[in-house]
Amino acid sequence: MDTTRPPGPALTGVARRERTRGPTLRVRLVVFVLATCGAVWLSALFDTLQDRDATLLMAERQHDNVAGALAEQAARALQATDLILQQAALLDPDAFPAFNGRAAIPDLLRRHMSGVPQVRNLFLFDPGRHLHLSSAPAGSANPD
Repeated sequence: MDTTRPPGPALTGVARRERTRGPTLRVRLVVFVLATCGAVWLSALFDTLQDRDATLLMAERQHDNVAGALAEQAARALQATDLILQQAALLDPDAFPAFNGRAAIPDLLRRHMSGVPQVRNLFLFDPGRHLHLSSAPAGSANPD
């Protein structure tokens, strides 16, 4: 007898099932990989959006803290400057002639300003915009 048989209908059916099973398995594998990649991408997107919201919230808090600190510092600086100006307004050399005259007033103004780093010099002008008094060293006062 001949040992080589031509493939019969039974072999052809098995081969056909294996051929159709291969692409089905391959399609399932591709769908599984795509679903897994999609899930990972969505998870990363969700985490990124949550981190963005947390970062924006923290930045807003820090902004509010810095704005509050700057407002407080500006208020204190303006209050100190206002106090110096009020004290300087009391130093009218014509009101107190026995007060060692006009020469002592710039030194008094410098002493008043010594604790306030925001104020470098004080200039007092008369109503005609002429320099009346200055705490700046002699020759460095510019009325402009």
